[in-house]
Amino acid sequence: MGDGAKLFFRNRWVDATLGAITSGGDVSAFPASNTQTNIPSEIWRAQNLSTAYLLRDLGADFRIGGLCVHGHNLSSAGQIRGRIADNAAMTSPLYDSGLTDAWGAVFPVGSPFGDSSQRPNAEGRELLPLPVWRQTLPSEVYARHIRIDFSDPNNQARVIEADWCYAGLVHEASPTQAFGWQLIPVSESIIKLAQTGQEWIEGQRKFFRAVGTYEGQDETAANFWTFLFNDVGLTKPFVISMRDAQTIWQAETTMLCRFTRDPFIEHQENVAGDRISVYRIEVELEEVIG
Repeated sequence: MGDGAKLFFRNRWVDATLGAITSGGDVSAFPASNTQTNIPSEIWRAQNLSTAYLLRDLGADFRIGGLCVHGHNLSSAGQIRGRIADNAAMTSPLYDSGLTDAWGAVFPVGSPFGDSSQRPNAEGRELLPLPVWRQTLPSEVYARHIRIDFSDPNNQARVIEADWCYAGLVHEASPTQAFGWQLIPVSESIIKLAQTGQEWIEGQRKFFRAVGTYEGQDETAANFWTFLFNDVGLTKPFVISMRDAQTIWQAETTMLCRFTRDPFIEHQENVAGDRISVYRIEVELEEVIG
């Protein structure tokens, strides 16, 4: 049996019509507003390795259940702190994650793909989607201001980077599954065509697909997947945190993704004649890399 999944959707951070975004230590060519897109070349970059921060003013109170930072370049020792408050000074925050590891424990003890703290090493990162720091709040809060602080004094690039941030709702899918989530690496060649008709391979595109099958779901669970697809469609990105069924991973894997098709929902049966509908749901997702 596999585990459920946490789904981060309705991202208020990226809505440019809401409030403003400021930061500390920016490189002028890579402003904080770049965290509102999911285009890899449009990154935010800061030179202050210990005091870099992003501060998002949403202009009004919104429901916040989770925070994410996608595509960061922090080292295994890097840390991120997320706070949510009703004031920009973060006085008496409604939520404070404290400084937490930018990379969580993923691989088993002794794995060649992890360090002594089970965080992925350079080889291990090749087996995972692009990095996502994420926090799920114990309970939702209504707030206007979100601050994310970064600390990575030993960062070899000597800059802090991130390409997309999230602040919005979180839904935890039912854990009942016949098969665990499967994370599938995909590599595609980028083929160019000259006017002469000659073709050549310009490079490789690497990304992940995730497939999950849920059995024995009630009508509420089935309706949520329909609701989520109607909300995001095939184009709007969201974040999923799942536990892969393969034994190579030990903890949840998180990735920025899109639906590759609408969730397949099949009505199975009514239970014990009580008119309780049971459904089987198949979900297919693809990592967003640009």
